Amino acid sequence: GAIDSNFGRVDTLAYAIYHAELMLTENNYPAAVAEYERLVETGGPPVRFLKARTYEIMNAYGMMLYQAGAIGDACRAWQRVLVLNPNQWLAVYCLSTAYFNTGRYQETIDLIEGLLKGLADPELRANLNSNMGDAYTRLGDYQHAHLAYRYSYFVDNILNWRALMSLVGSG
Repeated sequence: GAIDSNFGRVDTLAYAIYHAELMLTENNYPAAVAEYERLVETGGPPVRFLKARTYEIMNAYGMMLYQAGAIGDACRAWQRVLVLNPNQWLAVYCLSTAYFNTGRYQETIDLIEGLLKGLADPELRANLNSNMGDAYTRLGDYQHAHLAYRYSYFVDNILNWRALMSLVGSG
């Protein structure tokens, strides 16, 4: 991409990726995402890579916004990822955390339940079930909270101290 830029060839795939990544180094996430989305629309063999990179950038942008306190904008970034790819687990995880931290407990539960249906990773399943248990607890639904924590511990009973402490208490 840099070589193409030096020779004025700005109509190549390599240059477009270089240009998008250059925008990222300048923290211009929206412009980088727009460039990658334009590339995805053109099709071609690297579409899978281009989509994955687009989701990665959008998730990172959401995290940056969230850390800066722009929770609403972060939520919109993650929601946009989920419109493009409903199975993007990182966006679900981040968005469900943002929902929980803003008191949107039922939305947290709904979002997590949607992802759990197709998720195989036991550690992530366990963490998400614990998050769901926390949301049920905040809603005052202790029966469902207990079930979520039990299932979380069932899925990962080796490293999952969080679910165990939620089930038996901390002492």
